[in-house]
Amino acid sequence: MICDTCFRMLRGQEGRIWKGTYDLHFVHHTNGETFCQSAKMSCGICRVLLEELELKCRTEATPLKFAELSITASLSRPPREPHLYHLYQLDFKLKCDNIRSKRTFLLKETDSGNPPFRTPVSGPGILLA
Repeated sequence: MICDTCFRMLRGQEGRIWKGTYDLHFVHHTNGETFCQSAKMSCGICRVLLEELELKCRTEATPLKFAELSITASLSRPPREPHLYHLYQLDFKLKCDNIRSKRTFLLKETDSGNPPFRTPVSGPGILLA
């Protein structure tokens, strides 16, 4: 299971940042409180990232959900080898206060017939394609 933030990042490219490369770059959770909630709701990605941060930067003075937090992600293909062609490499860069860390996930490509994630949209001047 993954949280809405991870799902929207992977399926809808929400939080995408232009960095001038073919790899996709994203801002992940920007709020420590929502990040901790996603991890506690068993998001497979956020749970692992939270464990990493708790090991390295947890202090009693500042709980993690209130710490200065920056999580970015980049999605790319691993080196072009036939046995890895169906995989994607998802790298997360974590920054909590002055501590930096990195975690990598390998993702398997899913059937492209699955519909992309859509969020309900309403309001004047909004056109749906």
